[in-house]
Amino acid sequence: MDTQKAIEYFSGKLERTLSNRRRQAYEAALEALEKQVPKKAIEHETKFAPMYECPSCGCIDVYGQENCDECGQKIKWEE
Repeated sequence: MDTQKAIEYFSGKLERTLSNRRRQAYEAALEALEKQVPKKAIEHETKFAPMYECPSCGCIDVYGQENCDECGQKIKWEE
């Protein structure tokens, strides 16, 4: 099962569950899975050089990193 299919699976489970404990587990699983889907860094032009921001948590200076140091979001860099 790939990441996107797992996200869809847990999203469906989350919608149908009534148990608060199980709902929290599904939410935690979804959050972790969604961070594995690469998201493009947000570029900010500055006077000297561009700065890059994590699209999930807003951490600055993620340039060249595979994952954000703060939240673990996988970062997508354009070729």
